[in-house]
Amino acid sequence: MKYIILTISIFLFSSSVFSQKTLLKDSSILVAVKEVMDAGYSLEIEKAQEGLTAIRNYSPDHPAVSFLEAFLIYWEYFPLYPDHDKADEFIYLMEDCIVKSENWLDKEDEEMEAIFFDLFGRAFFIMFWADNGKSGKVFPHINKLYRHTLEGFELMHLFNEFYFTSGLYNYYIESYADKHPVYKPFVKLFKKGSIEEGLDQLKFCSENSIFLRVEARLFLTLLNLNYENNLDSASIYASQLYREYPNNPYYAGKYLEILLLNEKFFFAPVILKHLKNADGNFAKMQFNLFSAVYLEKKERKLEEAIDLYEEALISSRSFGSFTNQYSAIALMGLGRVNEIYGNNSKAKSYFKEAKKYTSYEYLLEDR
Repeated sequence: MKYIILTISIFLFSSSVFSQKTLLKDSSILVAVKEVMDAGYSLEIEKAQEGLTAIRNYSPDHPAVSFLEAFLIYWEYFPLYPDHDKADEFIYLMEDCIVKSENWLDKEDEEMEAIFFDLFGRAFFIMFWADNGKSGKVFPHINKLYRHTLEGFELMHLFNEFYFTSGLYNYYIESYADKHPVYKPFVKLFKKGSIEEGLDQLKFCSENSIFLRVEARLFLTLLNLNYENNLDSASIYASQLYREYPNNPYYAGKYLEILLLNEKFFFAPVILKHLKNADGNFAKMQFNLFSAVYLEKKERKLEEAIDLYEEALISSRSFGSFTNQYSAIALMGLGRVNEIYGNNSKAKSYFKEAKKYTSYEYLLEDR
């Protein structure tokens, strides 16, 4: 699961763990949380920190404060990986969020805000470790994550944001078993899901929620791209993210990736310009990678494409497992170019290596 689950938990809360006062009852703090999130997605970190100060002053001991602090670290240093200088601080803040949520649940075991923070604090952890190839780190959180996800099904009618977790569960519990039939007997031990219902719930969340609208759109992008092989639907949601947060290099790159896969080249130079002007090595890696795709497929400048593919491949590996898909795109591009030149043995080697980095059909079939 992509870092999208991450922001889910910040959304609705900002009251003391030892108080009944909640964020949902204070419209000014609700607005402040939304502004912090929007600024974080836009990488306007100083602006986000100003908004976070107001929330911290409102309720300094609420788990929302720790979560928002972790959220801003995540996006300021995106992609955040375990060896990054800021990873320890991020992990500490997420653990603090979970501990505060657990303490709250010890006092009020049906408190909706505490359930959400415990659920999404753990979900954020699972996302962080899984995206960085450390799946063994997720096991301590699985049981409570599952229990609170089931509780979320019963709370959807109270708050639209619960459609997000319910939709993800409904989709993944069925699609994963379909992709990996060996797990079907194991999946039968859990609550039955529905791929169609899951997508409908995520769509509802993307249109009707306040705080999880962005994450729902991101997951709709990724699910349609990675599992449904539906480039047109993926493009719709990716374009919404890019147009709302054009300075976010991850959203810009994902939209550009889909446009290039669909051979819709007209708007590509505009997004490439955004990536070129963005700060950070991640944006530079994406600029080199997708420039190579554009040069190969649109302009047929194969030698220039090769140089950029090779440069992007080297830089993508510096981020660890998080950027495996980008490595696969570069390897597939090098394979295609070598195939054009008649270097079939070398092309085959690149295609084979790409399979080590991804199992997504839309990437491996781009030949």
